[in-house]
Amino acid sequence: MKAAAAVVWTVVLNACLQCSAVNVGRAVIDVTGASALYRHSGDQQTVGAKIARYQSNQQQDNWVLPWSTEQKDAPEFDCTTELNVWKYAWSNKKKLWCCQHYSVGCAESTSTTNGTTTGKNTEMLQTSRKAATEIVNITKIYEVDPVTSWPVPNEWACGLICQGRAADGCCSFEGPPSNGGSTPYRNAKGVCYWLPAAEGAIELTKEAKGWRSSKCTAGFGTAKCVGWQEGLCIAKSDEPRIAASHKLATVGMPIWDLVWEEQFDSSSCVQDDIGIWRPSPESWSYEYGYKRGNELQWYGDDNVECKDGKLIITAKRERQGTETPKSWPKDALCKVKGWDNKVQKITNLSCAVCSPPTYPMFYGNPCDVLQQDGSGKPVCDCSESAEYSSSSIITKGKKEFSYGLYEIKAKVDSRTGSWPSWWFVGSADVGWPRNGEIEILDAFQKTVRGSAIHGNGTEDSAGRVMWGAARTTSAEWEAQWHVWQLEWDQQKIVIRLDREELFALDLTAADESNTGTPNPFTDEKKFFMILDLAVDGNSGGNADTSPFPITFSIDYIKAFRRKGVTWR
Repeated sequence: MKAAAAVVWTVVLNACLQCSAVNVGRAVIDVTGASALYRHSGDQQTVGAKIARYQSNQQQDNWVLPWSTEQKDAPEFDCTTELNVWKYAWSNKKKLWCCQHYSVGCAESTSTTNGTTTGKNTEMLQTSRKAATEIVNITKIYEVDPVTSWPVPNEWACGLICQGRAADGCCSFEGPPSNGGSTPYRNAKGVCYWLPAAEGAIELTKEAKGWRSSKCTAGFGTAKCVGWQEGLCIAKSDEPRIAASHKLATVGMPIWDLVWEEQFDSSSCVQDDIGIWRPSPESWSYEYGYKRGNELQWYGDDNVECKDGKLIITAKRERQGTETPKSWPKDALCKVKGWDNKVQKITNLSCAVCSPPTYPMFYGNPCDVLQQDGSGKPVCDCSESAEYSSSSIITKGKKEFSYGLYEIKAKVDSRTGSWPSWWFVGSADVGWPRNGEIEILDAFQKTVRGSAIHGNGTEDSAGRVMWGAARTTSAEWEAQWHVWQLEWDQQKIVIRLDREELFALDLTAADESNTGTPNPFTDEKKFFMILDLAVDGNSGGNADTSPFPITFSIDYIKAFRRKGVTWR
C-alpha cells in the first residue's frame, strides 16, 4: 500500500448551544500512516499489514468516538425535531441529554404545580428554542441543491462510489437517520459527497444533521472507506468554505448520443456497375496510388467490398519473381493518364520516380498531380507495375469528427508485411504533423499500437512528437473479433482495446506553450477517418515471403457525441 498522505483531521466533538452561543470543542488527530476508523458494528479494516477489529458497546456510559482519542458522553440526540410535542414524544433519556447539552426538554422537571413555568424557566425555554433555531440555521449551510446532487440508494452504495476515487479523503452520505434496526443497505434515497484529503485539514462537524461520514484511505489502486459516523466532513469551519468544500462523490458517467454508424450492410453500402457492394460514396472516398510510409501496395477501388454485413479490404500480390518491376525499363513503370500537358509536361519517364524500387518513396510532383477528369486518380498511373494492390478509404470532406467516442469491431491479420489501420488525421491545411494524427488501430508484425502525433515548432515531419503504447498479439488472438475505442475530449485521448486501456494522453502535452505549435486536438479542429490495409513499408515488415491474399475485416464503426453525464 502506498504511504497515505499526511492529513490532519479536526474533529468537532460536540456543539453546545446555550444562551444563543455556539461553543465548539475540537481535537486535532494526526492520521498519518493511515490510522483506522471503524464502525461500531465491528467492520474490518486493513491497517498496514494487519487486520484489526474494533468492538464498541454503544450502551456504555463512556462512549468512544472512533475519530477521537477522547472519552465523551453517550451519542447525542437530535434536539431540533418534535419540539412542539417533545414532552410526549421524547424518551426520558433524550430529555435529559437535550436538557444538559442544549437546555431543551428541561421544563418538565422545573414546572410549577399548575403546569406553567417560572420566570426563570420561561427564560430558559425561550433560550432553548432560540438555540434550537440556531441549530436549524446552521444546518441549512449544508443543504444539498436537489438539481445538482447525485442520488444514491443507500450508504453502502455511497461508500463504493467514494472508493472508486482511489484517493485519501472523506465520504459523506445524507439520508434518513440511522434508527434502530436500520442498516447501511437500507433504501435511503440519499445523496453522496466526496471531500479529498488534498483540500487540507478536514473537520467532522455534528452540527449538520442527517449526515454520516467515513474516512477513505487509498491503497492497491483503490480505496477503503470505513468508520461511518454521524456528522459531515468539511474543509474548514467558516461558512463560505463549507458551502464550497464538497465535491460530489461520483464523477458521473458520460451519456453518449450515437451520431453516425456504418454496419456495412445494404443500409450503408451501394452496388457498383457490376453488382459488387461497395462503401457508400456519401461517407467514403478512395485513395489512389502510392500514398505514404514507403509502402509497396498500389491503392485502388477494386480491393474493398461489403459482404455478409462486413467490410472486407484485401491486399493481393500482383507480381512475383522476375515479374517484379526491379528489372523493368524506367519508362515502363508508370503511364501518364488524364493529362494534356498544357499546365505542366509530364512523361512516362518523369513518372518513374513515383514507383518502387525508388527508396525512400517519392510523393511530390509529379506523383501527387491528379488527373484532370476529377476522378482523384494520379496522373502517373503505376498500377501495372505494382507488386501489391490494396484499398484505402477515407471520410475526408464527407464525415469529419472531433470530441467524442468512436468504436470499431474488426479482425486483423498482422503477419509480416501486413499493416491494417484505422486512424484519424486532422483536416486543417497546415501540413503533417501540425494537423495532428490519432492512430486507434495500428497492427503490424504481431503488434497492436495506439498513438497520437502532433507538431513541435517546425513545419516538417522532423518536428513531430509521437506518444504511443503497444501490445503483442498472436495468430490465435488475431483469429477473433476485437473492439477498439477512442475516447477524446478536451482533457485527454484514451484508446481502449476490448474495453481495456491501451494508451492515454493528457492533451496538455500538445498545448502550444509546450510545443510551440497550436494544439490540433481541439473540438473546433476536425479530423477525418482512414481505413486501410498497407503492405510492407516502415512498420509492416518485409512482405516477400508472406502468403497472400491478406484481409482486414470490419464489422461496424460507430461515432458517439457526448451530450451530458449521469446525475451526480
